[in-house]
Amino acid sequence: MSEPSLPENSSLQFYKGFRPISIDVGQNVEEKVFVISLHKLLMPPTATPTLDAEEQAESYAQQIAGDEGIELLRRNWKLIVAVLFPCGSPLKEASSSAATEGTPNEGAPISFEECASTNLRPADVRDLREPGSIDRIHYSYIVLLRFFGWRLHDESRGVLDRHRNWESRYTVLADYPPVHGEPSPSGLPSGVLEAIQLKNVPDSPSYGAFHFYNGAILRILQCFITVGFLTYAVQLVEFMLEEMGNGRLLHLYDWMEQCVLPLLVAEETIDKSHKTRLKKKFYKLTHSDSD
Repeated sequence: MSEPSLPENSSLQFYKGFRPISIDVGQNVEEKVFVISLHKLLMPPTATPTLDAEEQAESYAQQIAGDEGIELLRRNWKLIVAVLFPCGSPLKEASSSAATEGTPNEGAPISFEECASTNLRPADVRDLREPGSIDRIHYSYIVLLRFFGWRLHDESRGVLDRHRNWESRYTVLADYPPVHGEPSPSGLPSGVLEAIQLKNVPDSPSYGAFHFYNGAILRILQCFITVGFLTYAVQLVEFMLEEMGNGRLLHLYDWMEQCVLPLLVAEETIDKSHKTRLKKKFYKLTHSDSD
């Protein structure tokens, strides 16, 4: 019996366990890790399993809000975000990028350059939507939310809330250079496309010198649009708007207006009612109900 062929898309290779990535685990030590090992490093499991429901809930709350894995993510930001959140282009005419030259060896570590250049074909999208892969994308989202001080409150609907350590995360992420969404012929601001493609993103960005929201959220949204997690995409934006409405994350106002909302509004697969609701929530940030 012949061996199954290696999928073309590098993220799919990673999620199916064919190939690892090589990450800096600290003190300039590189380690090859596959998807399950990476998830455990980014959010270490609780040390003491328990059958008690209340203890389980408390243990999980501590796990979500813990600091372990946060620095590992920052140190390997560009590669991890790229490989965990594969996405097609929001431009229909640019949905097929050039394929990587040559055939990678099974087991060879995946590079960022490979993630940026490999195709995401319709067949790859179908494979990503299969239970094994889509469940791992879902868990990648849970893991990454911790970095921003968030967690999934209702997994069935994609509803978010803040985890216990949210204040420290909000504080450290609040200082960053501005991001502007300049108009482009595509109809989407050029900054949106660059953020999705992780252009000009350092391998290991520093707090205060990098816009971490812009450096992940737009790619996550486009990934969700690509794989059909439309409710999750809408709920993520709605949660940020609710936080802004409650006086938090107000520094994201311009970015929300120039980059985030245009991405969702331009997406044909998202229901118009969701787009209208999000635009109304944004409008109310600076206008009273009587306006």
